[in-house]
Amino acid sequence: MQTVKIISYALLVVAIGMGYYLFTRIKGPIDELNHIQRVEGQIIAKLKVIREAEKAYFNKYAKYAGSCDQLMNFIQNEQIYRVARKETIIEREAYLGDSIVVELDTLGSIAVRDSLFTPETLPPGVTLNNLCRVPGSSEQFKFYAGEVQRTGGYILQVVEVADPSPINPERVRGPKEPLKFGSQSEVTTSGNWE
Repeated sequence: MQTVKIISYALLVVAIGMGYYLFTRIKGPIDELNHIQRVEGQIIAKLKVIREAEKAYFNKYAKYAGSCDQLMNFIQNEQIYRVARKETIIEREAYLGDSIVVELDTLGSIAVRDSLFTPETLPPGVTLNNLCRVPGSSEQFKFYAGEVQRTGGYILQVVEVADPSPINPERVRGPKEPLKFGSQSEVTTSGNWE
């Protein structure tokens, strides 16, 4: 009888140990996936803010900022113009088509940081001081700004801002690219998460 009790307790301890082992084997990858999704969400939020800053920079200078320092200097120290646009449609006879007159009126200028990057418009956890730092890493986003020449001699501006060290193993050596927006060879500012 004594041996049966000892064996029963030993099997109970083994069953509890096996249950804990199986629980951690299943929960570990789920926790890691949740962590990756949370960090990638933070990276995407920062890339969206950087994209808006790059668009504002392009609207002012007709080229993109090629570094974080250049972009941050623009955000902190530069002004952008507020413009009111008014369109008037002039109807003509049916066979001549309509005509549109566009009037642009400059209303004044405002600091970039005050118009686009107020604390209310920035995503949670994103500040201008940590904008270029990749969440979950000590590295900064990799910036590229350049030109591509198209047929007919057209020179177009391109921009790409990418995560240099993805946390997701599928983005390091797998089928997915690191999170980025823009392209070094195509004229686009869309992100690869969209």
